[in-house]
Amino acid sequence: MSSFGSEPRVSEAREGFGSSEAESGSAAGNYSGGFAGDVSSAANSKSGSAGTSTMDQAKDTMQSVQEKTDKVIESASSKASELGDRATQQSDAGMEKAASGMDSLAGTLRDRGQSMGEGQLQSAAMTAADKLQSGAEMLRQTDTEELIAQLENMIRQKPVESLIIAAAAGYLFSRALR
Repeated sequence: MSSFGSEPRVSEAREGFGSSEAESGSAAGNYSGGFAGDVSSAANSKSGSAGTSTMDQAKDTMQSVQEKTDKVIESASSKASELGDRATQQSDAGMEKAASGMDSLAGTLRDRGQSMGEGQLQSAAMTAADKLQSGAEMLRQTDTEELIAQLENMIRQKPVESLIIAAAAGYLFSRALR
């Protein structure tokens, strides 16, 4: 009887254990999950503080790089502005020199034209002198930026003629430099 009596008890014990295992398993699972969660939270907070430290260092480095980049850009911008101003001044001085040369050439043409006497040659010399003088005045009245804008407009309106003039001027400059 003891063998029979012990079997139901064992099975009851097993059933009881099984039900309590399910209950305790869920409790253990909760505890285990909670414990594992606590451990992972602690690990994350440790790595989070290390990550935060690394993140702070990265942010500081990025901020330092950004500041240095801004300084370089500002310096380059001021240098470019200075060079642009210097180029504009030189261009204005060159335009004034060209205007003076055109005035001088116009005066020479007028003098020679008057010494040639009446006729087509004198008329052509006077017309050329007038054109040179008006060109000199235009150079004196316009600044470099306006002159560049006018030149761009002329090139857009007459691209073929502009290309031919540029090629001829390039040829003449190359011949003059030899």
